[in-house]
Amino acid sequence: MVIRFNEQQCGALQSKCKNVLLPIFLLSACYFPMSAIASQKDDVTDVLRWYVAGGIGYASSSASMDSINRQFNAAGLVAEATALDKSDLAVTAYLGYRFNKHWFIESGYKDVGEVKVNISATYDDELVFFDEVRKIHPESGEGLFVAAGYHFYINEQLSVAPQLGVFDWEGKFRTTNVDELKGRDEISGTDLFFGLNFHYQFNSQWGVGLSWDRIQFDRDESDVIWLSAQYRF
Repeated sequence: MVIRFNEQQCGALQSKCKNVLLPIFLLSACYFPMSAIASQKDDVTDVLRWYVAGGIGYASSSASMDSINRQFNAAGLVAEATALDKSDLAVTAYLGYRFNKHWFIESGYKDVGEVKVNISATYDDELVFFDEVRKIHPESGEGLFVAAGYHFYINEQLSVAPQLGVFDWEGKFRTTNVDELKGRDEISGTDLFFGLNFHYQFNSQWGVGLSWDRIQFDRDESDVIWLSAQYRF
């Protein structure tokens, strides 16, 4: 039996996330710790503040076959994970705003890929078994996010920026047995992530970034290495 997370774009999810995260983005822009920002010299008054960016990445879950099998045993399931593919391609696109040279806020979309598990199992009640597996399967998903960060400058073009954000995500998975579809289900959540970005600015408009994110799902963590391009306007 193969259990597979299959994240897909979902119109209802996008609408829900926009309703949740857009107000957060606007409130953050209005109520960001402006006293701390205002106390610093604004070095970007003559520089473009808005930017769009997109990137691709490599995502890897912290899940392991040992941890999955321990959870199977704890749930009383006669099942064993026999293979685990916990890495996948990730993609992101977002809009950002710089309050000054250092502080910034971003909001956009992330898809951190899927996790696949092969399981050898014996069960009597198919519905009960699949319901328990859903509670154990490693988490991953896609959705919208909002994050804020601060640039520390190494020189005029190169900076290092830690950031903290919230990821409102949804994951879909399907269960198959010898290629026969047995069930579908969905999970969702709103979780924190933090990261570190190395950014190089070629000129007033174009820049590139190499960054790392850790997303704190309820049961697992996912680490993502991103390569991105940014355009200021």
